[in-house]
Amino acid sequence: MSRPLKKSQKALIGVLIAVVLIGACFTTVTLYAKRELSKPRFTMPEMAAAPSAPLPTEDDALRAHVGRLYAETTGADDVEGSWSTDISMDGEWNTPLPDADEAVLRYIASQAGGQIAALYPSAENVLLHKTADIPQPMLTRPDMTADCTAREGNVAENGSVTDTDRVFITMKKELPDPAAEPAAQNSICRTVTENLRALVQITDVTAAMQSATETYTTDRVTGALLQAELIRTYRIRATVLPTQETKDLLPADPVQIELPYTAKTVIRFAHYGARFSSPAIVVHPGDEKTLPAEVTVNAEAAASDYTLRFSCDAPDALSFAEDGVMHVHKAVPDPVTVTMTLEYDGHTYTDRMTVYITELEVAPDA
Repeated sequence: MSRPLKKSQKALIGVLIAVVLIGACFTTVTLYAKRELSKPRFTMPEMAAAPSAPLPTEDDALRAHVGRLYAETTGADDVEGSWSTDISMDGEWNTPLPDADEAVLRYIASQAGGQIAALYPSAENVLLHKTADIPQPMLTRPDMTADCTAREGNVAENGSVTDTDRVFITMKKELPDPAAEPAAQNSICRTVTENLRALVQITDVTAAMQSATETYTTDRVTGALLQAELIRTYRIRATVLPTQETKDLLPADPVQIELPYTAKTVIRFAHYGARFSSPAIVVHPGDEKTLPAEVTVNAEAAASDYTLRFSCDAPDALSFAEDGVMHVHKAVPDPVTVTMTLEYDGHTYTDRMTVYITELEVAPDA
């Protein structure tokens, strides 16, 4: 005749069962993990970074290099440009006005800023060799001297580096005691003075340049010019009188004012051509994959205006549709080189990419 188990015995048996179950689960998980970890996986081989385009190290040589690059880019028949100018009058003002009256003038200046910017030449996607009014740099001229620096990528405050595929060349010239020049003959000054006539009368305008900074962004590998940022800072001096509309807001007597004026022109260059945005990819047999191809032609060009072809050195493993979709037929032991060829407007552009075809599972970091 069996005896009922005591509570302590029941608890012990429960613990033993739990231990056995946990052990079984742990063994199962361990075997599964070991099998998964030992499973062959494809890992993308490390690819050496493409070497940087060579740059001069001396200031004069670097300035001459950028000058030649700018001239070649703006004279090329396969480069489009877009540019615009922003105006800022923020900073230290020098006026004999009380705070309230100066605030009125600052408001008028802020309203005029957008109007002034619109007076500077601007363009959107124009073919450069057919354009006459391209903004011209100042510090690349042979008669100018400037402090020059060149760096790869942008370094953030936390030390992280971005835009590692770009080189930034900066030239800066300070003019601590610039001579003031009459600005009334400048067409922009005349237009602004005329347009503000309802609010204030502006006379005896002079401008003294204080500094010039130019930053050129180039492709790290090809050296192609991608962007130019031209900044000029001035001190503007003028005599201001209120009009009928502002006589209750500003002093009745003429006021001498001095204010900062910054004009920043940004020029972006779009080079016609074709490039792969990734140097290598991994695929499996049976895949249909759109190639990471970037093609740049005139914005209005239709597909019938250019010819784009894809080819490779293993045509039995890969084939390509006209729209850039790659069909993978079988795995091959060696990497395959895919070539893209663009023919457009009398030019031929090519780029190459490596394709690895494998039947293995791809490692997460590949």
